[in-house]
Amino acid sequence: MAPYKNTVLMHIHSRSSVNHHWPIEKWEALIEALPDCTFIQIGNKDEKYVKGSLDWRGKTQLRDAFCLIKHAHTFVGVDSSFAHATNAFGLPGVVLFGDSSPVHWGHENNINLYKKVSCSPCYYYIGSNPCPYGHECMNTIDVHEVRAAVLHQLASRSSPVGA
Repeated sequence: MAPYKNTVLMHIHSRSSVNHHWPIEKWEALIEALPDCTFIQIGNKDEKYVKGSLDWRGKTQLRDAFCLIKHAHTFVGVDSSFAHATNAFGLPGVVLFGDSSPVHWGHENNINLYKKVSCSPCYYYIGSNPCPYGHECMNTIDVHEVRAAVLHQLASRSSPVGA
């Protein structure tokens, strides 16, 4: 990771619920909004690729991904296994919650973004079925608020970041 500046490890996919996902256009806008950062996308090869990130999907074993978590400057992603692993390594991150709640699944090392719309959390009720209400819980999370949270977490690591 040494050759990269302001590394942001990114995991955009959850196997437990399609309702954990944030729109791909917003991920791409986030990368464009943070040109001084190097986004490294991890996950499985069949997960959507986010343009502008280094594509390491399917190129790391679990142990390698944990090593990346240990050495990245910050993390951004959805409520998933890698978001939870940040806690084990003390990596400050940003985690997007929609159909699940950070009250139950969030960690103190992360900025947990959650809109608490009237139908959320619904994870235990609808499981992995698609949202019948337009996915408001994730769609209302704004790129600018995620950008600000990522910058805050990078600053907490004393990393030189261009705002």
